Amino acid sequence: MADTVQQQLRRPRPYLGVLKTVFLVLVAFAAKKQAVAAACFSLFWKLWTWTCSRAPNYPSPPLQPLDIDDASIGGGSLSLDDIYDHLGCEDIWESTRPLYNETTWGLLRETYQRQHVWEILNVNFVPRYYAAQTRDKGRGVFASRDIKKGEIVCSGSSNYAVFHSGSSYRKFVFALPADSACDAMEWSWVESQWENGEAAIFICLDEASLVNSGSRKEPHNIGCPLANTSECQFNDYALRDIASGEEILCDYSSFANPEGWKQFGL
Repeated sequence: MADTVQQQLRRPRPYLGVLKTVFLVLVAFAAKKQAVAAACFSLFWKLWTWTCSRAPNYPSPPLQPLDIDDASIGGGSLSLDDIYDHLGCEDIWESTRPLYNETTWGLLRETYQRQHVWEILNVNFVPRYYAAQTRDKGRGVFASRDIKKGEIVCSGSSNYAVFHSGSSYRKFVFALPADSACDAMEWSWVESQWENGEAAIFICLDEASLVNSGSRKEPHNIGCPLANTSECQFNDYALRDIASGEEILCDYSSFANPEGWKQFGL
């Protein structure tokens, strides 16, 4: 299993030693002292091999060491952009991200469960979709059979993680391996009207997180058909007939508030 972000941040990085060794090799060659040069090169190669074997999976170290209980995480000084930079998410997302299996999803759920009370609703619902790679959008979700208009496609909140503060969200993210943490942030959204009209941060810890948003070229085909969308709760219905193998698309703008992160200090 990959190290957590905190473990990676504590790793020693002997880059200065490597640079000094390279400098000595160049000086030795310039002085035509082949024996010294060979010894320096041997030392350089050992240091380089050791460094590569212990390199973290993000491109550069953070500005300062972080601890999971540090006030900079729980207190709200790190924005989403700060966390992206610390984890190296841009570089992680440059490569094709893999599909998660039950073990990988289980890691996210167990991490959340250790920190929160888990609320389970509608656990007997059988999803009518499967996850796969799309042609041009990365991961996505596709209908596993023909779905009639009005059928429930996604239901319940059995695998939803809910955060009511920026500090609890940060602690969850930093308890994950870096690549999973970047994925979790990509899948997160803020809903402005939740319980008692208060905002909350959500992540769906199963394949439903891979549902892409529709566009003019490909309009969304699931959502809430009711005028009062709050009545749908966590249920998404087929807005038209969906053929087996067709990509399932929702409308992010119908539930996510991009400006809502600010009130959480993110």
